[in-house]
Amino acid sequence: MIYYEFEKAKLWTPLESIEDSALDQIKTTMTHPKLFSHLAAMPDVHMGIGCTIGSVIPMKDAIVPAFVGVDIGCGVCAVKSDIQLDVLKPHFDQIYREIKGRIPVGFSHRDNSRIHLGDLLHFTSQNPEIVEAIYIYQKLYPNKEIIPQLGTLGGGNHFIELQVDPEGFVWIMIHSGSRNIGNLIATRAINQAKQMKPVYSKGESVPADMEYLPYTSQDGQKYLIDMEFALNFAMQNRFLMMDIIQRVISYEVPCTFDEIINIHHNYAAKETHFGEEVWVHRKGATKAVSTELGIIPGSMGSASFI
Repeated sequence: MIYYEFEKAKLWTPLESIEDSALDQIKTTMTHPKLFSHLAAMPDVHMGIGCTIGSVIPMKDAIVPAFVGVDIGCGVCAVKSDIQLDVLKPHFDQIYREIKGRIPVGFSHRDNSRIHLGDLLHFTSQNPEIVEAIYIYQKLYPNKEIIPQLGTLGGGNHFIELQVDPEGFVWIMIHSGSRNIGNLIATRAINQAKQMKPVYSKGESVPADMEYLPYTSQDGQKYLIDMEFALNFAMQNRFLMMDIIQRVISYEVPCTFDEIINIHHNYAAKETHFGEEVWVHRKGATKAVSTELGIIPGSMGSASFI
């Protein structure tokens, strides 16, 4: 339900529920010369860096790296098991210890321990294409080890959670992103957009920290290629963690799992709206269409929804 409409913004939440700093940021974004039609602010919209988190921002012929943010491809994946909660409950402590020992969190990456290397090799042997892509980017960032970032959770609001649906079946849900490599790619592109502002803006009044790269420019095309790598890395990062958790649970209680549901909520994509092709930037927001399953992750005190 749309609660409030400006000329260039639609708010899916009551105006009074938005903090002043976020509302100011929305109003600034509305002045961007490349904004197409209107932006949309989601019910959980709040102030972010570059733009409000919980926003959908269409741009005409322009990419704004700061609108995607530094955690490119951050998203959620979920999978349903055929295990009932009461069957799994006696194994919770062991499952927790195994997951904690096999998935690095915070700033930690994978080390050379047998268990960390074993999980990594098990996954990459079945997904060699991600290794090939990583080696290309490793040459661009020789001082940063990228492979050990694969299958790591990160910090902040990232989480691994075992959940139970109304029928009593256990689900696994993971919230994580592209880790340090996504940050490096984003930071480079954001800085490039700032440096090239005098060339690309051509006198336009572009708000600070919202500098753009023209879609057809060499810089814009490079960012899109890099963003696609980060999106894939983020997805494979979640898939490796999911693979580990599934094997840990299956070892304790033999079971099967459905196909993984995976979504990004920090990315830009070309879409057609109102008859025109535009670059839709989603920051802390997911695409909602009738043909795709979506995930709304809950907080520690609220439920998640598929």
